[in-house]
Amino acid sequence: MLNPKLIGVVIGLTGVVLLISGAYFTFQQMAFLDRCLETKAVVIDLHWEEEWVETEEGGYFTWVGWPVFQFVDVRTGVQVTARGSFGSPDPPFSVGQEVDILYDPENLSDLVTVKSFWDIWLLPIVFFFVAAIFISVGLIVIVRK
Repeated sequence: MLNPKLIGVVIGLTGVVLLISGAYFTFQQMAFLDRCLETKAVVIDLHWEEEWVETEEGGYFTWVGWPVFQFVDVRTGVQVTARGSFGSPDPPFSVGQEVDILYDPENLSDLVTVKSFWDIWLLPIVFFFVAAIFISVGLIVIVRK
């Protein structure tokens, strides 16, 4: 039989890896926020892609809509078209809607980020939350008699 303390250590170390990943994504976002520019963009299209969703019963395909934005680079005045960084089966934007975005002026072809708390910080928050769960469970298993 497997040693419960060893299982706790493995769970805890998985949490530490998730914690480090969360820190990496946080620093990536902070670096992006330091170099990005803010402007208004108009949703000119919704780009739909079929994506696989894994479930306990196997999974299924669903359509995910990615907003396509058009904006003017505030430094050069050049009109730019770029896709949003998050897609959704029920996109929160409609064609013609004006949205505040953040973009990297050195990489205009990159994805743009909608200026909202969740679009910016969702990934790090998820990693930190899951890491906290794994580390807590790992510690509980280790210290349990």
